[in-house]
Amino acid sequence: MSSTELMQRKFITKKNLKFLKWFQLTKINKTLLITGTFFMLFEFAELTQKYCLSPKCNETANRILQEMDPNIEPCEDFYQYACGGWDKKNILKPSQNYTSKFYKLEKNIEAKLFDIIQLWNETKNTTKKKAYSYYDSCMNEDERYNNHKGKDALLKFIKELGNTSLLGEAFATISDFRFSLETSFTKFFFPCFIEVDLRMLNSSKAMIQIKLSKASWLDYKSNKLVIEKIDKIQEYLLFSDFLPNETLVQHLLDDLELNSNSYFGNNLILRKFHKLYYYNLLRHPDRFQIFVYDTYPFAVNIFYFDVSNSIYLPTSMTEKPMFDLERSMSLTFGGIAFYIAHMISYSFDSYDVDFDAFGNQKKILTNASISKYKEMSECFVQQYEKFKFHGENVNGKTTMSVNIADIVGLEIAYNAYKTWVDENGAHPLYPTLDLHDNQLVFLGMAQYYCYKSTKEFAIDRIVKSGHAPQPTRVRGSIQNSKDFAKAFNCKPNSQMNPTKKCSIL
Repeated sequence: MSSTELMQRKFITKKNLKFLKWFQLTKINKTLLITGTFFMLFEFAELTQKYCLSPKCNETANRILQEMDPNIEPCEDFYQYACGGWDKKNILKPSQNYTSKFYKLEKNIEAKLFDIIQLWNETKNTTKKKAYSYYDSCMNEDERYNNHKGKDALLKFIKELGNTSLLGEAFATISDFRFSLETSFTKFFFPCFIEVDLRMLNSSKAMIQIKLSKASWLDYKSNKLVIEKIDKIQEYLLFSDFLPNETLVQHLLDDLELNSNSYFGNNLILRKFHKLYYYNLLRHPDRFQIFVYDTYPFAVNIFYFDVSNSIYLPTSMTEKPMFDLERSMSLTFGGIAFYIAHMISYSFDSYDVDFDAFGNQKKILTNASISKYKEMSECFVQQYEKFKFHGENVNGKTTMSVNIADIVGLEIAYNAYKTWVDENGAHPLYPTLDLHDNQLVFLGMAQYYCYKSTKEFAIDRIVKSGHAPQPTRVRGSIQNSKDFAKAFNCKPNSQMNPTKKCSIL
């Protein structure tokens, strides 16, 4: 074999063979191949810009799909469309009356707290030790139900009071060792502290002010006072500034002595401690946000207080699935921002108009505006009384305030999101979800309220609660939303797009 033939054999490897084939292509074929390659690269680049293909986005899309029932027409029953999959997946246990996303998060938090406090038996930290003492007395059934020990603690309490008229106070139930237990827990339970984007709250405040400036039921004087009250709303994330100061926590609890062998006695001590703490707060209004009434950071809820014109966001509401920084803003506005806007609406509803922007007991609505508000609110009463849940009619009167807050909250959250998109741009679409970002706002709200209960529990709550069942709250809010009908292109008079809609904005 000649040296030339040997070199040819070495050159014609699998790798080089592909290179040689390229030269065998015609000019037209080469042009088509290059054009096709560039076209595929362009399509892929466009695809990555249009869709979010990250693992996190895939995870979010899969979770949303699992909770949905895409076989349901959204314009006919949006709640079932949003939560049908969740409903099938969550089977009630024989011991359960209901379940929901709120309930599940509460139980997850309780389980984590239980695991944490088990480690505090041998701790040298005095605050944690006191928390464990109360926990230990609570878990000891013999201590909780031993009447003789409870009697001794009660007699001691009466002797110290010297006034039997205060006995009713002693019997008030304390479900948790709130102050020391919670302030001790929170710092360790939320090691990765999430700062909620207050732009959501501020944009909701701005949007609701714009809407109310055009509300026909508000006269000039009332409008001015309502706008001022909304503008002055303070927001607090419990207990972002207070808890890291462990020295202050220990100082506040220095005089608190608890006994692992006296559950009833501990409750009396804690009741006294709470009262003294409240009285001290009266002298320090600047520290009011440190501890608000019996609110605690593990409540899966958001609170509005008229006497301080403030919204309080417990740290539990920054936990998944309630809040997730990595989700699209459409879902965030449909979830946590909707809930915040819901709370803002309480600042001017029929129950809180007796308090002004600074929490003073002073009416912010004229009699004429109050009269018009009541007249408009009758629409909501009549509408919701037509809803049935487990065959029982919803009480439109007792649930009116919450229903109005839902409808206002959804409209404000959606329009605040649209403003946010104008300034920041929309999030890329989720893969496998045939939904655009406007539609995801409504889906975020609806999946917030996925809920299941027994018939007996549902009827009991309808009779006793000031809240409509969560599926009804979703359907009612959606039926009154023109934005929803437009986003989902619902036909007039479809189930979720009735001609008659109720609104105060």
